[in-house]
Amino acid sequence: QSFMAPLDGSLRMLEAQAWLDAGSPGSPGRALAAIEGLELGEGVAAELYLVRADAALRSDQLEVAVAAYKKYLDHPQAGRRAQARAKLARALGSTQDGTAQREAASLWARLVRDVPLSDYAKEGRKFLKDGGEALLKRGAKERRDAKRAETVAALKARLKRRQYKGVEKDAKSAAAARGLPVAIKCELEYLEGSAIFKQRDRPRARPVFERAAKT
Repeated sequence: QSFMAPLDGSLRMLEAQAWLDAGSPGSPGRALAAIEGLELGEGVAAELYLVRADAALRSDQLEVAVAAYKKYLDHPQAGRRAQARAKLARALGSTQDGTAQREAASLWARLVRDVPLSDYAKEGRKFLKDGGEALLKRGAKERRDAKRAETVAALKARLKRRQYKGVEKDAKSAAAARGLPVAIKCELEYLEGSAIFKQRDRPRARPVFERAAKT
């Protein structure tokens, strides 16, 4: 029986996900029933919390869903963190509770910072614009620091997308701004140098890297 336990857990997870994918009335309840009593262990990964949260949310069990999303985000092996944060933010933002609304705003702000080119960030910017920013009560310095972190993250994402010329131009422009913290300026110069290097122009990249090292 212990030999079959991992297989049983995996099959129950697949069944629950299938019910969720079906999208028919009653499917979320059947998904919850499929994984009832199931815990992490052999054959059952952190995705259990995400499936449970999704099923609970669609069953109008908000508290259960919120708790499950948070358990997923707390797990070291959670792989779909941005997706989970967005779902948790939507769930919290759907309530009229002030504390939940502030937590939702904080989650959206993090998504804007961490994955600035994503649809989640686009949704987050709208939430913050529509009143979420006021809930955060961030001072000018906090907002400025968040914007700089967003800029760096966006440039890194664009570098991975091989937008080398655009990254070179925008990183150089951002690094020229006055009053930048040393760490941010160094990172921007490194991104500029990396974009040049990726264009196979090592002689031109070298002085940029050297300037970053001296910053």
